[in-house]
Amino acid sequence: MSKVSVFTSFTGGTWRTTSLANVAIRLNQRMKRVAVLDFDYRDPNQQRRFAQYMPANARNKPGLYELMDVVARNCFVDLSAAMTTLTNDIDLINASTMFRPTPEMSVDGGPSHNEERFVELAQRTLPALLGLFGKRYDHILIDAPCGDNPVNRLLMLCADNVVFHVNQSESNLERGLPLVSLLLSKRRADGKGDFRFLPVAVNSTKHEHALNAAWISGSTTDGGRPVHGLGYVPRITKWYAENYNGAELPNYRWWAVPHYPYYAFRPEHFEAMRTPHVDHGEPAYFYNLLAEDLLR
Repeated sequence: MSKVSVFTSFTGGTWRTTSLANVAIRLNQRMKRVAVLDFDYRDPNQQRRFAQYMPANARNKPGLYELMDVVARNCFVDLSAAMTTLTNDIDLINASTMFRPTPEMSVDGGPSHNEERFVELAQRTLPALLGLFGKRYDHILIDAPCGDNPVNRLLMLCADNVVFHVNQSESNLERGLPLVSLLLSKRRADGKGDFRFLPVAVNSTKHEHALNAAWISGSTTDGGRPVHGLGYVPRITKWYAENYNGAELPNYRWWAVPHYPYYAFRPEHFEAMRTPHVDHGEPAYFYNLLAEDLLR
């Protein structure tokens, strides 16, 4: 049975797009068929992550916008026409040929007509569309638009796993976690059960004691400079226990994603990472663990 995993965050700059791309490689190494769906219609970046594997005509293929429009009109859906095969049974579909980051698209200027239509189509067709992908793939990895928006909400309501990325921003806790709680409550009220909540802490420092301060103790000093942390780990651990009947989070889910790019899908890394469960450094170790958790 196919599993839907939504990679999301409340703020940008949390490396969720990079995490998804790396996890796609890890799942594929375990002989899984993987579909990568880029639902981040305001800033689609998965094609950039896999740029070296993209054929010349990939950017002209129809995307999620066009597929949802076909589903909404009850027409025949040809997934292969929109999917771009990357490598080893990993297929990618972009938000749409219309949604490309350009100077003319101002995120701060409010939604364009196409963006409003994208949201409308997602509201009408998302479960049916994911059902079509579920017949073809073992894992559906979704790059969701960050923040509290209708598409992000819809995706989490349909997810088996919510991979929630947090950086050192208070809004991740003050606004992000209440949103997740709200969606959990709605799923339970609808009789759909819980999604699994997998938090990922994004590191912005390589100094262990400063990292400890930022994520756990709340404050310390680094070379005489004050380091003010938010105590994320105990706060999210408490939230998790409150929302999941006292359950505890495994410690490894707090393995920090380093604040520098580690792309397992680059040729030199991909060749080195063909053997699963081998530690090729902290980032690789983290992505292996996360992939294994999504397999459960």
